[in-house]
Amino acid sequence: MRQRPLGHSGLHVSEVGYDVAAPIRAGLGEDEAVALLHQAIDLGITFLDTAPTDGPFEPSHSGTEHRPVLGLDGQGEWLLGRVVRARRADRDRLVLATKAGYRPAASPWAAPARRGSPSVRLGQKDALEQDWGRPALLASIDRSLARLGAEPIDLLWAHNPDPDELGRDELADFLNGQVAAGKLRAWGAAFTPAPPGAPPAPHPEEPAQVALRELRLPAVAVRYSLAAQDPGRALLDAARVTAGSLVAMGADAVTSERLGPLLRDRDRSMIQLALLFALADESVASALTGATDQRLVEAAVAGDMPALTQDDLDLLAELHSDRPGAGPST
Repeated sequence: MRQRPLGHSGLHVSEVGYDVAAPIRAGLGEDEAVALLHQAIDLGITFLDTAPTDGPFEPSHSGTEHRPVLGLDGQGEWLLGRVVRARRADRDRLVLATKAGYRPAASPWAAPARRGSPSVRLGQKDALEQDWGRPALLASIDRSLARLGAEPIDLLWAHNPDPDELGRDELADFLNGQVAAGKLRAWGAAFTPAPPGAPPAPHPEEPAQVALRELRLPAVAVRYSLAAQDPGRALLDAARVTAGSLVAMGADAVTSERLGPLLRDRDRSMIQLALLFALADESVASALTGATDQRLVEAAVAGDMPALTQDDLDLLAELHSDRPGAGPST
């Protein structure tokens, strides 16, 4: 699969990346999830994105059904760590991304030896809160390293920071220090829906603009797709100016039946069209897929397909011009 630079970080990532939370959201068992991650790598996906807030689900051997609960179980990190440990020969070509910013919670997934432990279950009184202090960030990074079993973390996202927090010198100094210490290779800022039990996340446009234009971070991650084109379009402009990049989360989210004209006689699926749209701008380093079935193969193939033509992009703009937030991405 083709690779793209992750802004000015020095890292290169596969055009199609994988959202490690996807098998957790789908309620797949532990072994199924691990097999899916192996398949993604076998298909050429080298950029794998997770977070301490990815999870939890009960392991397949527990015999219980998937139930979303509150907490920072790091299930996605632990699953990814299983795969990385089994593929040490591939480690140098993999780019592992995770996040920090929510206060760490006790986790049974801190190390492989705790594999059979039940998930931590927190009540509403234990709702997640953000903590940008150095002790909390360091604890989060160390827990992530333990789960992943691979140092350094290639990319650490500051998870849902507000503009004031992101612009604080202490935060940048600490994370830059972690890069200098060899625990991280690069850091950026990711803006996702708040995890269960956390206060609402800030609207991404202002803090993401701060990340790109003021801090000159190499990358920000936001939801950007055919179905949700804003604020990604405005952030692409900032990325071009600062030599930064976007990671398009949820890039394969599209359900419109009006896209038929772009599918007929073009030998591409809806999921491939959606990913190609996100990748049409060179400032998008990687488009994340959350496919958990045969669509994963389709998504991976999209990373080797010809780019959309300008005529294709013009047609997409026309088809979506009457929808809020719709329009061309270039």
